[in-house]
Amino acid sequence: MAKVTHCEICGKKFKWYRWRYECKQCGKNVCGKCLKTVRDINIKSKTYGKRIFLCKDCYDNLQREYKKAKDIIVVRSSHVGGHKTIRILGEISTGIAYEDFDDAKFELQYNTLKMGGNAILNYKYIRHKYSQITNGGGTYYYSLFTARGTVAVVEKIQKSQKRVAKKTELGES
Repeated sequence: MAKVTHCEICGKKFKWYRWRYECKQCGKNVCGKCLKTVRDINIKSKTYGKRIFLCKDCYDNLQREYKKAKDIIVVRSSHVGGHKTIRILGEISTGIAYEDFDDAKFELQYNTLKMGGNAILNYKYIRHKYSQITNGGGTYYYSLFTARGTVAVVEKIQKSQKRVAKKTELGES
């Protein structure tokens, strides 16, 4: 295998001040300007929870996946209003503790997308309380959050199906 001497995105030559990095997604050798660092939140990945280097192209693809993940339905109950549950895919939980519970929720949404689900049922975030002694002798209190839920595939109920379901509940024919 030939040694790569230039960035595979911008074409600039690697030198002592322009380091070479390898994209963990596609394997391209890129310079620091063509590189993005992100935390890997894919549960099935070997680098889960660690910071990884991605080239600009792979980073853009990941951002498109993140936008899709934000469309995942998240509910705290076992059903989604106006939807019927088609299939339960299993339980899911975060392995990383986050400073913001929305970040923990987003990790679940992303991994639900990867599992082929479109909803998280029975969503719950867990607050972990910690304290730390500061240099000034005081105590600093902080919380970290994890989350869990059930991955499911749900389908929107059509209006005609809603009417039939309502009639059967009322005992009408």
